[in-house]
Amino acid sequence: MRKKYAPKIATLEEKVRKAQQAVERETAQASQAKMQTAVSVGATLLGAFKGRKAMSASTIGRAGTAMSRAGRSMEQAGDIGRAQETVAEYQRQLDDLNAQFQEETNALEAKIDPANEELEPVAISPKKPTSLSSWCL
Repeated sequence: MRKKYAPKIATLEEKVRKAQQAVERETAQASQAKMQTAVSVGATLLGAFKGRKAMSASTIGRAGTAMSRAGRSMEQAGDIGRAQETVAEYQRQLDDLNAQFQEETNALEAKIDPANEELEPVAISPKKPTSLSSWCL
């Protein structure tokens, strides 16, 4: 029974592990994207207030870059959610498989349990001893 389920369980455990790594990777990328967005917005605002012209072409270009980075940051947050959903799905599949394995194991144990076995009486007729000496040898 274990031979039947071991490869399936190992495969799902590997998928869960890889999905958890993807969540960690996406979390790191989202954090980095947020930091880049904050730096870009800060540089844009600082350039707008410290420069000669508040609404110059370069200031508008930097603001556009900051907005696109903010969009990427939001995408990264969505990627984290999707990766977490993938982990949850693989974990659910693994739990279902373990439950199925446990059910089959319990059914098999109940089927071969000697305490549940019905015994039938068997009549054994005694043999006539031929002589007492044959019993002593």
